[in-house]
Amino acid sequence: MKKRACARNAFPVCILYIILCVLLSGCGARGGIAANVRPLESLRLAETLGLDAGPTLSAAVAKTETEAALALSARAGSLPAAVDALREECDSGTLFLGHLRYVLLGPEAAREGLAPLLDYMERDVEMRLDTELVLLDRPAEEFVCAEGTDLDVSEAVDAAKREAERQGNGLVLDLRETVVALDEYGAAPVLLLHCEAPEGETPSVQAAGCGVLRTDGAGAPRLVGTLDRRCAETLGLLLGCAGTLTREADGATLFCRGGGEVELTNADPAAPRFQVSLRLSAAVAGMGDIAEAPEPETLARELEAAFQTDAEALFARLQALAADLPGLARLLRNAGVEAGEGWLERSAFAVKVDVTIDRSFDTELLKKS
Repeated sequence: MKKRACARNAFPVCILYIILCVLLSGCGARGGIAANVRPLESLRLAETLGLDAGPTLSAAVAKTETEAALALSARAGSLPAAVDALREECDSGTLFLGHLRYVLLGPEAAREGLAPLLDYMERDVEMRLDTELVLLDRPAEEFVCAEGTDLDVSEAVDAAKREAERQGNGLVLDLRETVVALDEYGAAPVLLLHCEAPEGETPSVQAAGCGVLRTDGAGAPRLVGTLDRRCAETLGLLLGCAGTLTREADGATLFCRGGGEVELTNADPAAPRFQVSLRLSAAVAGMGDIAEAPEPETLARELEAAFQTDAEALFARLQALAADLPGLARLLRNAGVEAGEGWLERSAFAVKVDVTIDRSFDTELLKKS
């Protein structure tokens, strides 16, 4: 009896094993799994993808040992069709999108809505969820496909991102982080780069703040506005992703680091109130006139006033855009409050800033020297 039971159990396993062998060997009407295997040397790796209205796609393709770098563009009636058209433009190999580092969003495409892009990138087997989203202030195709230059698009974006993070604007989210933020808060930041492309010269990009993505009534995300550099840096402090901020105060240049938090102080659904607290330490990095070196207390007061102005401007802008980038709705939910439509616009914010000046210098000693 035991031998018969073993034989019955082994039969389905054998059938499954035969089916797998057939699939992996490439047999069958569509060639099986092996038909999707492509020689590595035949692939052309796209590092940066640009999206403009239309949709129009552009791609910066990395060079190989035998082929030069490429800049491709294609337009079609839908995003999948535009991807297919882009592949057809690549006549020196198979265009592969599985190594994308950045997707550059043109402003018109971002305003039209990003649902088709996010849906495609989440579903397509080649796309990576750690691809970072970056917003340009001009069409992406003009930057990616700039003619007559030696522009390395991915390296240029890399350099601009590193400089933005060094200056304190660390609001660079990948696809997964963007989708999570949109789902949880209904809004997400995206690094904004200013693009300069003088005729006949190599284009350049530099950080210019951040764009604000927000879901509409149907849950579709789109660009609703931007934050300037100072507001973006202040948001970075609250989100815990700010680097070293550079500020000027009373003739001195200071490097500032710190963080912040927001607390719910009044849970009234009709008019919620929040306390915004920023805590920073600052070190003097340079002094215009040592003989006129200010006291640390004076520098602290000036910086506190400046950061308070920035924080108030940030929340006024977020209210105007109805964008909950700091995740304030979570505080309301934790307090059991159903604030309803327009709660952010009805909210009030009190800002408190504490700045400590590191004792990296002695003003009296500097003056005597």
